Amino acid sequence: MTAKYEVRVFTTVDDIGKEPIDAISNNPFFTYGWLKTLETSKPLKSVPLYVTVYYENRLVAFLPCFIDLAGHYFLFGPFFPLMERILDVTRKLDIYQDHVLMCYSPFCYRSKILFGRHFDRELILSLLSRKIDEICREQRFLFTSFNFVSGFDSFLMANLQDCGYYQIPWRITLYLDVQWSTFEEYVSSLPYRSRKTVRRDIKKCRKRGVEITEEPNFGELSEKLPVLYSNLYKKYNTGSKSPFDSSFFKALSKYAKDKAKLFVAKKAGEIVGFSLLVRHKNVLDAFIVGFEYDSFQSNTDFAYFNLSYESIKWAIKERIKRINYRFTAEEAKLRRGCSQEQIFSFVKCHNKFLNLFYNTYIRQKYRKIYKQL
Repeated sequence: MTAKYEVRVFTTVDDIGKEPIDAISNNPFFTYGWLKTLETSKPLKSVPLYVTVYYENRLVAFLPCFIDLAGHYFLFGPFFPLMERILDVTRKLDIYQDHVLMCYSPFCYRSKILFGRHFDRELILSLLSRKIDEICREQRFLFTSFNFVSGFDSFLMANLQDCGYYQIPWRITLYLDVQWSTFEEYVSSLPYRSRKTVRRDIKKCRKRGVEITEEPNFGELSEKLPVLYSNLYKKYNTGSKSPFDSSFFKALSKYAKDKAKLFVAKKAGEIVGFSLLVRHKNVLDAFIVGFEYDSFQSNTDFAYFNLSYESIKWAIKERIKRINYRFTAEEAKLRRGCSQEQIFSFVKCHNKFLNLFYNTYIRQKYRKIYKQL
């Protein structure tokens, strides 16, 4: 049976194709259009390695991995004692590279494997894991990380540790299950104070002359959108440069226009804010927002949430099942009906001696988890 499966590694999604990937995808950031956008605009310094499994020349599993050249792991990965130092020393000694192989899709904070239906997932995972181990040996990567595994992903949660990965509870993200037939029904489902807040937000938006509209041709705004996003990015990342310039928005418009949805806030005919979402099938992800703060003075909350309300209206109309909201403004989103989702990180060390050290450390630090396993 194993002989019918073939593991292949690609460095561009063009060699795999749009239809095979999108047919088995259940997330907008694990689609041809999104990954092609990243390859073209290069917003993150990384190198893609797409590990795939074929069954009789049919794609049945797809795992996007990226060689982390920019230290992205250390911004969004769990702490491992001496990890950066060990990577630096082993690089200088020419033993290992100082890059982590990250199994995820950049900027979506999700790690997952796409599977075709009716195939042996455990067998496929073992094939993928062996191929990743082989890549790490050949290219001298010391660590592999599935940084953002959802607690709802029962398969990876149950099986990654059997492949030598350590399970670490990591972040809490937020999501909204769309279960209403109208926006008013959504508002009515909220607690009393939250209903008042939503209606007040909408009233403020109208009172200040801000109009929220859908913008289908967002490629034409490829110079404006990065400026608005940069305003927000600089506010929360002092001294850092936004990763998204005009080339990113142009590429997204070219390769993933069918996946992207843009809502803009206009005041006196000028765009002063936007919300960019990405959709695949019945899942919608609230990706990024941006604002012209001078136009709003010091408070943009009413515009931020009105852009969100517009996306909920659209999701209801399009029969979207879930909107992912990531991990910012948690309390405000919980008050507006969102639920929490536990994200786990799974990390593997490919040196058997260091692995003994990390095995002791992790089992002590997270002993409550490992007692249950």
